[in-house]
Amino acid sequence: MNGLQHWAALRPDAVAAVFLPTHQSLTFAQLSAQATAAAHWLISQGLGPGDSLAVMLENRSELIALAFAARRAGLYFTPLSVHLQEREIAFMLGDCGARVLVVSAQTRALALRTVAAASGAEPAVFSVDDSADNAVTSLAPLVHGRPTDDATLPPRPVGRDQLYSSGTTGMPRAIRKPLGAREHRHEEDREVAAWRRTFEFDHTSVYFSAAPLYHAAPLRYALRTIDCGGTCVLQARFDPPQALHALTEWKVTHSQWVPTMFVRLLALPPGSANAGRPAP
Repeated sequence: MNGLQHWAALRPDAVAAVFLPTHQSLTFAQLSAQATAAAHWLISQGLGPGDSLAVMLENRSELIALAFAARRAGLYFTPLSVHLQEREIAFMLGDCGARVLVVSAQTRALALRTVAAASGAEPAVFSVDDSADNAVTSLAPLVHGRPTDDATLPPRPVGRDQLYSSGTTGMPRAIRKPLGAREHRHEEDREVAAWRRTFEFDHTSVYFSAAPLYHAAPLRYALRTIDCGGTCVLQARFDPPQALHALTEWKVTHSQWVPTMFVRLLALPPGSANAGRPAP
């Protein structure tokens, strides 16, 4: 079985991901059901094997569910930064050939302006939040009333992410690898296996990140942690006191930071971890 499906069967009520500061959580069973339902929805939109799904979302549960859904639907999954300029978004959408773009209330206006001004590929735009008008179809809830049985999905290759470079020397460049063979869908990827052994990830691991999930490392570490049966603790944005409290509250075993974060942590007064404690 692939990781998420395996743990949804073995530890259905264990927490796969929790999102701060709201403390919204998803169990393995809930996340697996959402991913399958979303895969059915994506296929219903006419996306075939090897087609591209783009998302422009903050650190929220729908992004994780859609990443796993793309795997199950045999699609390429491209997360876009919520801080990109219109020309950069237009380039990436055209370059990856996105058939569908999923946005939120925060990114909706920018996405619509970009798609309207773009030449060439114009993906269908959907929002994970309630929409104030009919310009964007709402997916809130993401999918409702569709089957959640993986056995009802059509046979397809295993989808994967298609991420972009930072573009520091020009326009961003796609990193695109071949889709996974369907017959190997229940086998662990060799790259993931080497990563798991090197950093000692397993079902007891708790991974914390305050970085945006549109970056390669946070996204892949989050997905791989879930594949290993561990728990992801993800901040919407970096909040130093809240981050310190999360480390102890969730007994974090693995994490990723950048130097600026350490500078802000070191500048905190004593007792700041308690300041990050959620209100009762």
